[in-house]
Amino acid sequence: MSDTNPQFRVALRGIALLSSARFNKGTAFTLKERKAFGLVGRLPCKVNTLDEQCKRAYAQYQSRETPIRKNSFLQSLKDQNWVLYFSLISRNLREMVPIIYTPTEAQAISEYSHLFRRSEGLYLTLKDQDSMEEDFLEQTKGRDIDLIVCSDAEAILGIGDQGVGVSADSQGTKYILTRSLGFRESG
Repeated sequence: MSDTNPQFRVALRGIALLSSARFNKGTAFTLKERKAFGLVGRLPCKVNTLDEQCKRAYAQYQSRETPIRKNSFLQSLKDQNWVLYFSLISRNLREMVPIIYTPTEAQAISEYSHLFRRSEGLYLTLKDQDSMEEDFLEQTKGRDIDLIVCSDAEAILGIGDQGVGVSADSQGTKYILTRSLGFRESG
């Protein structure tokens, strides 16, 4: 397994950095990092540890009354801050797997169009079969990929053909496989 605290050179600054879920650390940016990345004034002045962020996020998660709202909260968190998302789930795995996977994911899949926030994953369809290989290579160019989760969208979680909504299931599957096999998340 690779280094648990990798360091990256990031060309993003300011709001662009805070908008990148992959590199956003939220209130965990140190004062030195805030100055270097043009974040002074963009975040509350208190620097929080990852433990403090996890406690706050867990309290927010707990305040959601239904599993689908907890799922929606976690999806939103993932869209904002991968480090916090993966840390929170890793710390509460038994409790959260049923929220990010079955049985809650079945409801999230069936409500995919209603819950959709942003594109996640890669959608290759028969309509584009003549350019499918080229499209795949274009979207994966320059990426070091260890794991691909794919589906034909049929018979998902016993709820039948779900079309594009199945991407939500693929994301839950990807998370579980990524963590259990020791891969580092890369998008």
